[in-house]
Amino acid sequence: GYLRQDGEGYAPVEAAVPASGARWQEWEARRGKWLTDPAVSTQVVLVETMLRALPSILRGAVRATDVMFPNGSLALVEGVYKDNPVADYFNEALAEKVARFVEERLKQEPSTRIRLLEIGAGTGGTSARVLARLMPHR
Repeated sequence: GYLRQDGEGYAPVEAAVPASGARWQEWEARRGKWLTDPAVSTQVVLVETMLRALPSILRGAVRATDVMFPNGSLALVEGVYKDNPVADYFNEALAEKVARFVEERLKQEPSTRIRLLEIGAGTGGTSARVLARLMPHR
């Protein structure tokens, strides 16, 4: 109900689209509280940055990756994957599983060599946890 077909394209249904100013006022009213919570403050900054750039992204004037990783920096996303209570919990759970697998495999065959392949292109938050747990087996 937010869009209507307009020839070969689409246009917003004016009555269905909330005023962006009102939405940003609501965001600003809640933002301060969210920023005081370390578990969500990084996400708040990332979401706000991306939402403010969304019109330019959708017009093709700027690439989403240029907004998310300004000048190749991971600063906006790093806190989502590292030093974040939720990410840290899951990174630790994965590190524990990998460490247990390696320990069990070495019990079965002490001379075995285990190779790990990391698939990803993030901040290294998961890798850091896994490698720290595997340090005794290096």
